[in-house]
Parts: sequence; C-alpha cells; structure tokens
Amino acid sequence: PLFMMGAVAVGMLQQPHLGPLLAGAHYGANLLVGLLMRFYGKEETSSPPTPVSLNLLSQAWKAMQRAHQEDPRPLGQLFLEAVNQAFQTLLTIGGYIVFFSVFLQALSLWRILPLLVSLFSPILKAGGLSPQLAPAVATGFFEMTLRTKMASEAGAPLPEKLMAISPIMGWAGLSIMGQVGAMISRTDLRLTPFILARFLHGILAALLIHFFPKPAVQVFFLIAPLLPSDPIFQPLAPYFKISLLLWSAGILIGSIIKKLNRHPS
Repeated sequence: PLFMMGAVAVGMLQQPHLGPLLAGAHYGANLLVGLLMRFYGKEETSSPPTPVSLNLLSQAWKAMQRAHQEDPRPLGQLFLEAVNQAFQTLLTIGGYIVFFSVFLQALSLWRILPLLVSLFSPILKAGGLSPQLAPAVATGFFEMTLRTKMASEAGAPLPEKLMAISPIMGWAGLSIMGQVGAMISRTDLRLTPFILARFLHGILAALLIHFFPKPAVQVFFLIAPLLPSDPIFQPLAPYFKISLLLWSAGILIGSIIKKLNRHPS
C-alpha cells in the first residue's frame, strides 16, 4: 500500500488521488489470482484445513509458548537476532536492486536492451499504448521500482502510463523473483506457482486499471453519504472509500468461497 499510494501515486505520478485507484486494481487482481490458483495442484493430496480461532490474542500467546518451548533462548537474544536478520534482509533487497540496475545498464551498453525494446514496441502498439512506454515495460521484466519510475516519466497519456505501470508492479520483475527465491531456498516451497501468480497478477491488474475507474467512481458516489463531513477527514476520504469498497468485495468473495467449500463440485 505504501509503495502504490506513496511512492507511485504521490512521488512518481504526483497525483495522490490515483493511489486508491492503483490499490483497488491490484487488490482486485490479487483476489482474482487467489480464486484462479484455487485450482492449481488440485490433484495433489493436501492436509485437512486447520480450524481458525477468532481469539487472535489467545492464539498468538499459545504460539509464543510453543516457540519458547522449542527455542528456550532469552528474549533479548532472540530480539537481537531478529534485528540482525531484518538488517540482512534489507541489504539483500538493496543488493538485488543495485545488481539488476547495473545488469540493465550492461544490456544497454551491449546493444541488447534496444533489441528488447524493439520487440515490445509492436506489442504495445497492438494494445493501443504509446511506443514511448516500451523501454519501461521491456526493462520492467527485470526490475520493478526504477522501471515504474521510468514509465511514470514517459511521454505518454496518463491512462497509458497506468496501463504500463500496473503489469510492471504486478509482475514485480526478476529482481523480486530472486529475492523470493533466496527467502524460500531453505523451505519446501516452490517458486513456480509464485511466478505463475505474478504473471497472472500483471495481466489482471492491467485489465482492471483499464476498466476500474468508471465503476469505482459510481461506487464512491453511492457511499459518499457515509463519509465524515468534518474537513479534517477530507484528505483521508479516498482511502476510506477504497477500504470500504475492498472490504465489501472481500465479504462477497469470501461468501462465494465458503459456499464452494461446502458444496465441492
């Protein structure tokens, strides 16, 4: 949320009102990817679902007790290791960003990057987008943050910029793939489903950012009477609107999933 509403909408596009629009499209894409991925690995055997308790504090306390029994080291030592691990994670993320920035610069010097741009230009033209977005989309395959900024600075209309930024953020780039691969390297998790989900997310986010504005405006108009009238709340109004919209969509989709689980086909 901070990246979409802060870094992209405010910092790059300098239009804060676009933050809820980007968030709505991407959270909607997340929900759709979740529904689609429900059928992934359906043939594989899975363990029965664990009952979820609504008493989160009690559940968290029991989890802490189990963790302490498995690892009886003092809390101070555990906290120190957590801080060190978080710092190492930040260095890892920064290292991946720097590496892929240098890698893309090398591709440009080797004349490989212009070739990639020329391959993406016809695809963008076929989709009705400006070819000036091709460098950002082509390099967005590798890295997300700086390529999103490149797309925001391209000489293209704002709706086309949003159409280019959405798949870049949805796909997240090979830089993010490498970070995730490093995080799960010592687990039994597989990277393939994550890559598939990111690809679907990029496509769905681009489609939703194209179709989302008009329905969103209509929904916001309907819930406008629910907003606080005090002027102090007005800067938060767009975020309140999108939160209420996503909350309602979540309840609807959750009800559908619950019925599907009760009556499997």
